[in-house]
Amino acid sequence: PAPDRADVTVLVVHWALWASGPVLLLCTLRLAHARRSALSVYRDALLDRLTRRVNTKRAYRRLEVLGRCLLVLTFVEDSARVLLHWRFQMRFMLHAFGQTTVGTVVGHAVLATSTVVQLTGSLLLVVRK
Repeated sequence: PAPDRADVTVLVVHWALWASGPVLLLCTLRLAHARRSALSVYRDALLDRLTRRVNTKRAYRRLEVLGRCLLVLTFVEDSARVLLHWRFQMRFMLHAFGQTTVGTVVGHAVLATSTVVQLTGSLLLVVRK
């Protein structure tokens, strides 16, 4: 049987879309590259202007202090959570280590050690040791 005219039209349209795909992709990539290069020129000019006005050493020191504070707050928050939810944490430890005397001792030891180490590390970071 001869192909229907509608079938031939659909095949031609599909072939045209398939054949024009690389051309459309190439045009899109060229436009994106042109936009990116214009944006990079603007970005570089903005960074030059900022580096002239901003004392980079002072900004670095402030970022260092901010990073240290965020790290310390993370450890302090975790140790406070362990202390405030001791029963829940112990229930989890008993589930993990088994509901025996050894499991209870190990659970208390792990939680206490974790809390002490986190608070000690936070204190050492604050005093820069």
